[in-house]
Amino acid sequence: MAKIFVGIPTRNRADYVREAIRCVVEQTFRDVRIVVSDNASEPEVVESLESFVKELDDPRIELHLQPEDIHETGQGRFFFERCREEYFVILHDDDRLEPTYLETALSRLDSDAALACFVADPYVFDAKGVTSADATAHYLAEHGRAGRSEGAIPVLEPLLESGFIPISGTFFRTAALRDSGFVDEECRGNFPFEFNLLLRLGERGARAHYLPRVLLGFRFHDAALRVTMKPWSNPHVLGSMIGMLERRRFAGHAEALRIARLAQLHRGYGLVRASAGESAASREHLLRALRLAPFSPRNWLYACAAIAAPGWLRSFVRRNA
Repeated sequence: MAKIFVGIPTRNRADYVREAIRCVVEQTFRDVRIVVSDNASEPEVVESLESFVKELDDPRIELHLQPEDIHETGQGRFFFERCREEYFVILHDDDRLEPTYLETALSRLDSDAALACFVADPYVFDAKGVTSADATAHYLAEHGRAGRSEGAIPVLEPLLESGFIPISGTFFRTAALRDSGFVDEECRGNFPFEFNLLLRLGERGARAHYLPRVLLGFRFHDAALRVTMKPWSNPHVLGSMIGMLERRRFAGHAEALRIARLAQLHRGYGLVRASAGESAASREHLLRALRLAPFSPRNWLYACAAIAAPGWLRSFVRRNA
């Protein structure tokens, strides 16, 4: 049995997934099981992928063809059910790892059995593979990475505050994911899946090893889910994440962060409903956001508009979408 399981979910990205597979094959640490799961791609894409895997002729690679689109949650569960290895990684098909990534991650987690996962800094690159210093700096700042030093950090508070840890590339201890239960039974959808997996780890007091060294890359492109799904204006994403946070209570700073994040989600959901012309639902969620965060001027503005001028609010949201 290998030491590390790497699952690569893919759908209709023949070129990108080749890069993702190759970057794992070329890791300096080689005791790896690589499971590629094609999520019902077009026939020509599947044919190209099968041909590529055959050409590599690497016994560490397993290719699974899903008969239907099971989405990211289904792919995540598919990988986890098959993982017997000590460590677990999901690498999105448009991202990539630097050659020493797995070796570095393994050295940190093997030295401290109390750590649940390892996370390093990424660089951001575009559809053509060109790295952007500005986009990288923006990502690091937006996700609370700027100025942090190496060491153990809690999973929960940084997740609630800035989404500090992503799914793609993060190096998990499989036992920690089993102890957490992986994800909520009712969890569905791409972004809710990622958030929920980390939330379950965090609420159990899990800690991660953070290394502020650039060891992986995230591809930002027009077909990326963060672009096509528009998660912060997607009612399914917002509703699912609201449900996750409303079912939970924390202590201290984590609870304050939960309330703040929940207020943002209710506000976003209320604005989505306003745009759809659903005035009653919009008013309900915007008032909920106001009750959770009563000192927010923006919450007061939107709540008052939902009550007194729902037509104006609908037009405002649509103009600024």
